[in-house]
Amino acid sequence: WNGERKTSETSYENDVPQGLSRHYYENGKLACAKILYTIGDTTYLKDIRSWKPNGDVCPLTNVKDGTGLFVMYDENGEEEKRAVYKNGLFIE
Repeated sequence: WNGERKTSETSYENDVPQGLSRHYYENGKLACAKILYTIGDTTYLKDIRSWKPNGDVCPLTNVKDGTGLFVMYDENGEEEKRAVYKNGLFIE
């Protein structure tokens, strides 16, 4: 550790993403936590939760069992991007 803040951490099994993955804002607060699983060459999203930079839970993110909406925020708390998932894969 060189004194810099952690921006993300992902669990790997046999060199592929598997399990918990976390991403952080520059202020050190959690931006999102997701559960990933990989089958063959494809990594799927199982579940995800997201937070605003002030720590409030995102009321719009609702990906469960690989299907739903994921909303990301920028460092100022403004909505930055929306992603829709179906069966664990990004569709729009």
